[in-house]
Amino acid sequence: MRDVNIKAVTLGVLVSLAVVLVLSVILFAVFGGHLLDTEMGDAEFEAAVNALVLTPAVMFWTFAASAVATVLGAFTTTRIAQRALFPNIVAFLVVSVVLSLLVSDNIYPLWAEVVSYVLMLPSAYAGVYLASRPGAARRS
Repeated sequence: MRDVNIKAVTLGVLVSLAVVLVLSVILFAVFGGHLLDTEMGDAEFEAAVNALVLTPAVMFWTFAASAVATVLGAFTTTRIAQRALFPNIVAFLVVSVVLSLLVSDNIYPLWAEVVSYVLMLPSAYAGVYLASRPGAARRS
């Protein structure tokens, strides 16, 4: 636990959350922009958004956005920590999973939730790989 850089993990999680937020807004604008033009009640709007989220195209792009966010969060954590990468990335993943579970509203089917958590591991590895490549430190 003493090898965990709290600053690196916190900034990595914040980068990941910011990327998810921005990409979610973009996804909603692309796929659900038509929902904003109608005069729906709150319940109808929520049902329409839930139906939209479960379409295959939106689910695919949601998985992709989550993977990109995890890559960038792990990249940030790795670049700031610069040592003891394994404990820092594990801490990043644990905090990310816990926050994800806390804000989850269970509209996705179980298989989609499992896929999203399984995708976090290779995405985090990709972020660590990109940040720790030879010469990556010289470019910053």
